[in-house]
Amino acid sequence: QRRGYIETIITQNVDGLHQRAGSEQVIEVHDSLRTVRCMDCYSVYDSRSLLPARPSWQDEYRQGLYRYGVECRCPACKGFLRPDVVLFGESLPEKALAKAMQVSKHADFFVVLGSSLTVSPANYFPSWAVQNGAKVLIINNEPTHLDDKAAWVIHEPIGKVLNEILERVNQL
Repeated sequence: QRRGYIETIITQNVDGLHQRAGSEQVIEVHDSLRTVRCMDCYSVYDSRSLLPARPSWQDEYRQGLYRYGVECRCPACKGFLRPDVVLFGESLPEKALAKAMQVSKHADFFVVLGSSLTVSPANYFPSWAVQNGAKVLIINNEPTHLDDKAAWVIHEPIGKVLNEILERVNQL
């Protein structure tokens, strides 16, 4: 993004690593562990702001451990708080889905990194890009259903391929 080659990142990751790496235009379609949401009043809080309320969470948070059954109460209504992420069977957040759809349909170039493209609706994003004229690059260890429609397909480990791409970009 800093060099202007990437405009927007659409991710299913919930760990916030894109932002920690400096990415700015990031659409998190599965939301983020950086926030928690009350199951009763739907208030949303920064996860880190609640750490002082329960000292043991500091260690759990640093280790990335979010265990079922850890009691956390909403400061507003005392309802239970849960990680603000999409759990199995839940719908994607409407705003993130709409934005990802819009970005996909208006992309000139779309890169798929490490996805089997089997989970919907996220697997539709590159399909929408192709249907609207974008060139698609798929980098994944295994074949996907979209390989035949992609302009380029690389079946190699992502880390290896991205390191090679970075070396070439650095030569520009």
